[in-house]
Amino acid sequence: MEEQLTELILNPIDSIVENSYFQILLTDSSSEIRTVHDFYFVKSRMKPNHVAISDRVELTMANLSRAINLDLPLVFKSEVLQDSRVKIAILDPKLVISDVISFNPITKLPIFESEIIAVPFEIFEIKSVAFLASDFVACSQVKVRVQTTLVMTSYCRGLLCNAVNSSTIEFTAIRGVQIIFKAVRNNLSRLRNINIPPLLNEPQISVFNSPFGATATATIANFGGLNLQFSLDNTNWQASNVFSGLDIGNYTLYVKDHLGCSKSKTFSVLENSYGAKPYVFISKENSFRFKEPSGNYLNDENQFFNQSTNAINYCFEQRFLNTDVVTTQFKSNFQGVEVFVMDLETNSITQLAVTKKTNNIGLKQKMSGVKKYKITNFQFGIYFESGSILNYDTNTPEQNYALNGSLPIWAKLGNFINIDGAFYQINSIGFDENVNAEVLIFDGFMIEFTEEVIASSVYNLQEYEVYEFDLDFSYYPNAKVQIEIKNSDPNFGNYNWISESITSQEDLDNHIEIRYYNSTNTNVIYSTEIQHLLRIPYNKTKAVDSDSSENYNTDTNTYLLDSKVYEITEFDLMPLPLELWRKVKIALSVDTIFIDGVGYSKNAEFTKETLGSTNLYKVTAQLIKNGFIFNSSMNSNEIIIENPVTNIPGLIENNSDGFIQY
Repeated sequence: MEEQLTELILNPIDSIVENSYFQILLTDSSSEIRTVHDFYFVKSRMKPNHVAISDRVELTMANLSRAINLDLPLVFKSEVLQDSRVKIAILDPKLVISDVISFNPITKLPIFESEIIAVPFEIFEIKSVAFLASDFVACSQVKVRVQTTLVMTSYCRGLLCNAVNSSTIEFTAIRGVQIIFKAVRNNLSRLRNINIPPLLNEPQISVFNSPFGATATATIANFGGLNLQFSLDNTNWQASNVFSGLDIGNYTLYVKDHLGCSKSKTFSVLENSYGAKPYVFISKENSFRFKEPSGNYLNDENQFFNQSTNAINYCFEQRFLNTDVVTTQFKSNFQGVEVFVMDLETNSITQLAVTKKTNNIGLKQKMSGVKKYKITNFQFGIYFESGSILNYDTNTPEQNYALNGSLPIWAKLGNFINIDGAFYQINSIGFDENVNAEVLIFDGFMIEFTEEVIASSVYNLQEYEVYEFDLDFSYYPNAKVQIEIKNSDPNFGNYNWISESITSQEDLDNHIEIRYYNSTNTNVIYSTEIQHLLRIPYNKTKAVDSDSSENYNTDTNTYLLDSKVYEITEFDLMPLPLELWRKVKIALSVDTIFIDGVGYSKNAEFTKETLGSTNLYKVTAQLIKNGFIFNSSMNSNEIIIENPVTNIPGLIENNSDGFIQY
């Protein structure tokens, strides 16, 4: 290998007198450490770094050369050239001359003219050690190739030595051992401990199922020094030990190293038990009553009003005005959602527009700059500091993020995450003080201790979307209709809800209008600004006002401190089926109720009475009017003084009774 030594040529250009001096500054190129070497010119040399001067300049320069070789033999090698010049060679190639200073104290001028020369030279070293596939048994042996900078005259492996005349030699060694190699060139030798790559072990395979297919991960024990590749068909190879998106079936995983050895192992992907569960929900807070699809058993939820187990079942229809527009909200995670209105008299069917109010399902996010680190030999973690949010499909950066150790919104237990192409389920979250961050922890192995990866997730904020549709009765005047909500999905099948019979009329006598909603979300997401409407037949209403008062009584007078009057209306409703009565009870229990345009709030428990063996219930509800509360109270800071003269005993003796008078 050719390197360069630095040489310095000194040419005297001024007289060298007593107390002249010469200085060389050296810099170590590998560490940037600087050293200074000084030489002083004196009448006679009495100690190191002194140079004896002579009347003849060539003798003084010879004395300088000897002083350099005597004082710094490991740093410099000096010799005298013609014309009284001195050559100073730097023996260490890492040292370079950064400055040369010389000074005549009388003339104040430099005494030397200096020239720095770079001189190439060659050194004998072991240049490289490479491992190649063995010509014999690749899985137990390797071929070792050693190269030196200059031609070797011999080499030794342990106690076995061979003569050679080459800078490159090859020999066969057993895998997994360490040998001592010595390269020899005449009287020079160089030693190197060579660790032979290990045996390739059979892969261990773990299989993880996810909604996106199975992920198989191959683990190889003690593979340090081997470059591995993996395949599922022994033809197409990849550096990653992870295979994702696998369907149910039997597989063979192949692994090979760069030294010609290969191993294989079979594994199976069993039925995938992961996946979303069907979800459909219609709250009873809605205006219309819907019957669930029939199950294994008949119950209140999957039967119409007139299908109860009572001895006598009366038919009952929900009634609305031709001018009403009623909004219904439901939740579903089915792919297909459709709503149809069936005219029960003409058998015509029309489809209603359905509006999706949320974006909860199938959200995607991909993030770069995610930190992945080794926790144990069989466990790793990831955490988030800062990086880019990427386009999920193209990997194009779209914006930056800075979580500083916090987790993204989708990093929740049970969600799935893709880390550099492999899917994992989040089963463990913790805080690691070593990285000062919240960490997602997974089973698996890493080659490096730390690395940056891309992590992505397809996740759900909720397991459903919220949908709404409007039924405008002006399109169905004086009709009897039924609503069907159809949910369809290739994974879940079909799930349909059917409403009770609903009639629309020009007028509705003896019906109260109930409009209601809540200020906070319940089973209904009221943040969509949905409001509900019921029209319920009633028998009569009755005022059952309530009042209260508080008085201050004296011997001669009574003072009213507080008086309240509440306007309470009792609604005696016509007999209702059980499920409609429950709907009315829910409607009258929200925090915002308007009955025939007047605001009310629930005042007391509702009462119901079964009508014999029928499916009907007699219902009574008491509601208190909002904004109609009379409150008359005195200022609490006022003091009632009945007599303007008050006797306070024991303060000042002002009269014969010993009292002060005010």
